Amino acid sequence: MMLPSHLLASLLLGLALSQWRRLTPRDWALALGFGVAIDADHLLQLRSYILSHGGLKGMHAATIVHWGASWQGFMHTPLALVLVVPACLLFRTLIPATFWGLHMFQDFVIARSYVVFGSAEEWAIDAAMLALLIAGFWLDRRRHGAREPLLHHVARQLGWTPGGKAATAPPESSGRTDAP
Repeated sequence: MMLPSHLLASLLLGLALSQWRRLTPRDWALALGFGVAIDADHLLQLRSYILSHGGLKGMHAATIVHWGASWQGFMHTPLALVLVVPACLLFRTLIPATFWGLHMFQDFVIARSYVVFGSAEEWAIDAAMLALLIAGFWLDRRRHGAREPLLHHVARQLGWTPGGKAATAPPESSGRTDAP
C-alpha cells in the first residue's frame, strides 16, 4: 500500500482509539511512527535494487513498482519486534505494536490479496478514508464543544498548533457536554 493509505488508516485508527482514551501528542507520534514512518526501511533496499537491475539504467517506474515485496526491509519482518516490543515497554503502551500491526495487515493482507498497489481502487479507498477522517474529526470537535476551526482542532489533537509548536493545553471548550 502507499504512504497515503498508511497515513489515513493510522489517523483513522488513532481517532477511533482517542474516542475511548484521548491520545497524547506522544501517543500520536508513536502511532504515526510505527504506522507510517516504518516504511523508511524501503530506502535500505535501494542498493539491492540498483545492483540487481543493472545500475541506474534499471530505474524505470514500472520496474520499480513491480519489484513489490522486495522493497520491504527489516520493519516488515518479525525482526521488527526487536524495536516494537522495547518501544511498548519503554513507553508503557501498546500503541507501537497496534500501529505496526495495522501496517503489517495493510501490507501483507490487504495489498497482497485485495487491493492492487497504486490502482484506482486504492485511490478510491483513500478518498473514502479521507472523507471518514474529516467527518470523524468534525464530530470529535463537536462532541468536545471546541469552538476553534476544524484544522486547529485537528492540529491540537495531534499535538501541534498551527504555528508548529506542540500543544500544551486541551482544546477550547464551551463547557457543553451534551454536544452530539
